[in-house]
Amino acid sequence: MKLKKINFDIYICTHLKKEAVNIDLMWDAKSYEVSNGELKIILKNLYRKNSLRNREGIKLISNISEVKSLLGELKLDTIEGFFIKIKNSFTGDISLIKLKNLDLFYDTILIFYQNSIIIENLYFIINEILKLNTILNKNLSKKTYLIFEILKSDKSICDFFTERFLESTYRYIGDIFEFEMDFYIGRATDLFCDIIKNIFTKYIRNIIISKTLEINRLFFNLFKECKYTSMEKIDIYKKIINIYSDKNIIFSKITDLWFYDILSFLGEIKNRNKDWNYFTEDEKNIFKKWFFGEKLDEFFGRNVKDPERTKFWKGYVHCLRDIKFYRDIAEAIIMEFENHTIIEFGKKNNAAYVYPRSFITIDKVNSYLSIYSKTTIKDIKLKNHENAIPLKVSNMKSGWNHPKSGWQQSFKFRLRELGYKEQI
Repeated sequence: MKLKKINFDIYICTHLKKEAVNIDLMWDAKSYEVSNGELKIILKNLYRKNSLRNREGIKLISNISEVKSLLGELKLDTIEGFFIKIKNSFTGDISLIKLKNLDLFYDTILIFYQNSIIIENLYFIINEILKLNTILNKNLSKKTYLIFEILKSDKSICDFFTERFLESTYRYIGDIFEFEMDFYIGRATDLFCDIIKNIFTKYIRNIIISKTLEINRLFFNLFKECKYTSMEKIDIYKKIINIYSDKNIIFSKITDLWFYDILSFLGEIKNRNKDWNYFTEDEKNIFKKWFFGEKLDEFFGRNVKDPERTKFWKGYVHCLRDIKFYRDIAEAIIMEFENHTIIEFGKKNNAAYVYPRSFITIDKVNSYLSIYSKTTIKDIKLKNHENAIPLKVSNMKSGWNHPKSGWQQSFKFRLRELGYKEQI
């Protein structure tokens, strides 16, 4: 038989149509599809005659988006007042409502999850229905079981789904579609975004300390997807930074992942950067320690390629106030401490120079460079070696030399005399 002679409407489509009807009936969807005209009549009777016949309350909740618009159009009530009205009307006729499942209530809960008044009244209606549980189909839907779990948990909607997400972190974080399918919460919805925000607000410490770098990257990607106010981000950044107030928790690649995002959002800690005013001095010092450590890695490690000096100066990141690299001037690295400025040079055979901070700072060097375009290594030392502090009191040489071995101990001893102790 040729395909064109087959009547698909008889052999296939009719069967599919029956299945669609059965599915609609199972989910209580088909029964409650009504026009705006019918909804208007139901609402007018509800508010003007205080009348609500059997199933009409379910019809209103099934078409809640249209109802919300009609309430404003007809100037009847707020959406909160509407749910209170429905709750009061449901108490009388609840026994006459024939439901197979509570799917439509689950969908409504997801829509109004932020509105405590609506949720409270929805819970009341649901509990009234559950008192007559014989009306529910024995083959309960997944959404109905989820409602039971939500009620049993006694948690907010956002907290409930946050815990569900974290219970199966490795399953959901790698494939958000699994979460969407399990709970009918789309990735693009406000509820999903609030769940992710809730995770970062309450559980970021556990993620950073206990989860792998790969898992942190996946959470980081979710963090970037959500929309935050400036203060929401700052609150989360404060929590992240404060994790490292525990001296047993060291900086790692996970730290880099989160701290570089903080740096991108807030910028360096400068007086002109007002967003850092929301952070305590301890929080800023933690971030500075990481930031200057990264700069030392960049300047001494990747640019100068001197791992010994990288390791040495990273022991003093907690003492640094500022640092800058001048590639074109003998790879000069200027480090500002609280009371002193130290100039190192990447170019071989150049000693380090230490000055009182009152004599030389990065700002003064930048000012000098803006005036004199052709600057040499002698210029960067400001041609005033008598202001430099010698490595040893008995030694009047200005520079702190780096012999092949032993210089670290001499530097440590002299720095300690100047008030700076190494931090391991």
